[in-house]
Amino acid sequence: MTLHDKEVFKDMRVVLDGGQFENCMFEDCELVYGGGPLAFNKNLVNNSTFSFDESAARTVNFLKGLYRDAPSIVEATIKEIRGS
Repeated sequence: MTLHDKEVFKDMRVVLDGGQFENCMFEDCELVYGGGPLAFNKNLVNNSTFSFDESAARTVNFLKGLYRDAPSIVEATIKEIRGS
């Protein structure tokens, strides 16, 4: 993975796959995740958006459908992610 440590990303599209982002700042960015390997720790994200591509987009679409049919399963998953 490509290490990005204490870098500042501003007004850009950042593909996250294959990156290790530590202590970075993202300002007015589009953060794109396609489902590949990624490390994302202790970053500051301001006025930015996440978008999902490829297998990550398929996973999000699956969760949307699952939420319509069985919202409690998705809610339990979110609760687990939050650690509560």
